[in-house]
Amino acid sequence: MISGSSGSLSDREQIIHDQMNKFTVSKSEAGLRVLDFLKEKCGQTLSRRKIKEAVDLGGCLINGKIERYGNVVLRSGDLVELKERKKKHFAFDKQRILFENDDVLAYNKPAGMDCGEASLAILRQYNKNLAFVHRLDKWTTGVLLLSKNEGAKKHLEQLFRNREVEKTYAALVVGKLKASSGIIKNRLGKLREGLWGEVKGGRHAETRWRLIKQKKDFALVECYPITGRTHQIRVHMAGMGHPILGDDRYGQKAPIKDQPEHYLLHAYRIKFNDIEIEAPYPDPLEKIIS
Repeated sequence: MISGSSGSLSDREQIIHDQMNKFTVSKSEAGLRVLDFLKEKCGQTLSRRKIKEAVDLGGCLINGKIERYGNVVLRSGDLVELKERKKKHFAFDKQRILFENDDVLAYNKPAGMDCGEASLAILRQYNKNLAFVHRLDKWTTGVLLLSKNEGAKKHLEQLFRNREVEKTYAALVVGKLKASSGIIKNRLGKLREGLWGEVKGGRHAETRWRLIKQKKDFALVECYPITGRTHQIRVHMAGMGHPILGDDRYGQKAPIKDQPEHYLLHAYRIKFNDIEIEAPYPDPLEKIIS
């Protein structure tokens, strides 16, 4: 059994919110889409591209709730807030290597890094042969496995297909849980662009979970996804009535004073063959728990 540790972790990038703008939607402005409304209000100081970037990064709040979709239609009386945010720029960080051998590299993925070609190019600065064998959502942190050669890639992908990889996620969820553990089973499919949920004829999805620590307004749970559907854990936790803290897509306004900048879901542990790899909790999760 092998455990990984990243030591001191720090991103070179920063999210900056230098400016706060607050606006109330008038009757004549009702019906405008978020981007168009903000362009009218902030167009003298911010370009449309910067406004869209801020919205995409969670810098737009409507009535206190984060809204990342710029085409949402506003209503009279809505309070719209905009925090200017700058896009993160990532670089490969050796301190984030959790485990490495001749075939596999495990990287502690930071929040905001997606599993697309641009991110793969950054990871390949370390090793040109790296390839994803699974993926994590953009704002999910933690253990990300990459292969270092074609044989390892095929082998690991087969392990995932055969469900021979044990995955443990840590999630901070809203509210008090009535049970200490449970199993969620349903069928998930796409509801609309960027949104997934239970649908008739969807693909089987199963998540097991266990309560680790209960606080006054939120709880730390470990989730063990048996299947790997898109947004599975986020949808299942929200379906229980306990959405992940900071999840603006499936959740609700956090019951604490300062809402996190993204949902707090962390790929904590992964086990396959005789290898076990763990990623320490990221700072936002660790701080709220403690």
